[in-house]
Amino acid sequence: IQPELWQLKKSPQPVWIRAISVENGTLEVTNRHHFKNLDELDASWELTADGEVIQQGGLDVKLEPGEKIVIRVPFEKPPVSPGVRHHLAVRFTLAEDLPWAPRGHEVAWEQFELPFVPEPPAEETAYAPLDVSEDGHRVVIRGAGFVYAIGKKSGLIESMMVEKEELLRRGPQFNVWRAPLANDQDEWGTGRTDIGQTSEGMGREIANGWRTIGLDRLVHDLVGFRLIDQKRGRAEVFAEVNIHANNNTTGFKVSYHYTILGNGEITLATDLLPQGRMTHWLPRIGLQLELLGKYRHIEWFGRGPFETYPDRKTGAKMGIYSRTVDEDYVPYIIPQDYGNKTDVHWISLTDDSGSGLYVSGEETFNASAQKYTTDNLTRAFYRFQLKEEDVVVLNMDHRVSGVGGTAIMLLNQYRVLPGEASFTFHLKPIRRH
Repeated sequence: IQPELWQLKKSPQPVWIRAISVENGTLEVTNRHHFKNLDELDASWELTADGEVIQQGGLDVKLEPGEKIVIRVPFEKPPVSPGVRHHLAVRFTLAEDLPWAPRGHEVAWEQFELPFVPEPPAEETAYAPLDVSEDGHRVVIRGAGFVYAIGKKSGLIESMMVEKEELLRRGPQFNVWRAPLANDQDEWGTGRTDIGQTSEGMGREIANGWRTIGLDRLVHDLVGFRLIDQKRGRAEVFAEVNIHANNNTTGFKVSYHYTILGNGEITLATDLLPQGRMTHWLPRIGLQLELLGKYRHIEWFGRGPFETYPDRKTGAKMGIYSRTVDEDYVPYIIPQDYGNKTDVHWISLTDDSGSGLYVSGEETFNASAQKYTTDNLTRAFYRFQLKEEDVVVLNMDHRVSGVGGTAIMLLNQYRVLPGEASFTFHLKPIRRH
């Protein structure tokens, strides 16, 4: 099943549920049927904490065609813990077997986040000491069970050794390119708009505009590097990078601020400023890193379990999901970017022993873990041209442009506009069980 079919199921669902006062459980339910009531459906609810069900129950909803009613879901306010997110879900399922689906088949649902998320108290934490050294090529930071290296010529993390095991094939770096989606390569995406830059004779499609300004071949040049060793289990590195294409006519001024703590956590704050020729919108804004291929187990807290995009996500519930990199692959007819996950709070990739990398953001983000490189997905026109390597590509995106629709352009609110941006990710090693 292609992921968009789940949205096709959700958007026209016959029961609407709207929040009036979600913290009190007050909701409005509308029967969208023209000729029948809701007697053939069972209504139920559940309350989750970080994806785990902590309360649930049934609801008695009697509603004639076209009518609406206000109900109250009788949940008890849960104990509130710092950082824990609660969601209230209401479901309508078939009360008995029907010729087209069995009893329990979900016909309609809605999910609401409850405003019960206190901020964790700010505390000064003492971390284990770090051993920081440098030479002409890189800064090396050693701690309890880990050794990290940041290149002085690239400004990137060049190695993350944890318990003598390497995590990375390439460290996180700024990225705006995605292997064009099918809709990015069709002219209906610019039927009533324009991408702003195109190459004559190459068509009006969105991907042509991105290629015209060189987003698929950006060059990264380090222009500044500075180390601060603060001696209290904390080290900071600043790197400034000029990212450019087409003889510097298109570019981005990007700064990385690394903070490495004695527990092995890396905080990476990124600031960017676009410069020169730009299309009216970009594919994405974020970071991309490459892990070794053995880290093939994905787990995340966000929408799922299938692929979602900003303009195609309301058909997916928030929860904690797990899959392998192979299971997450979407075999589109034309190879393209795939597997995006929206509203992600955290994502982890681990090997068979349970060791790996955990990534979270200062705010929700988009993420995808792919078994093919972006270059391979970009160049391939047929699936047999895709070649697996010893790599898992992890995209961590501050923003991602949506997919649009067949013969429908991408709406303005789902476009990533070029402009100043700042975002922060936290990378933590996961130790072997």
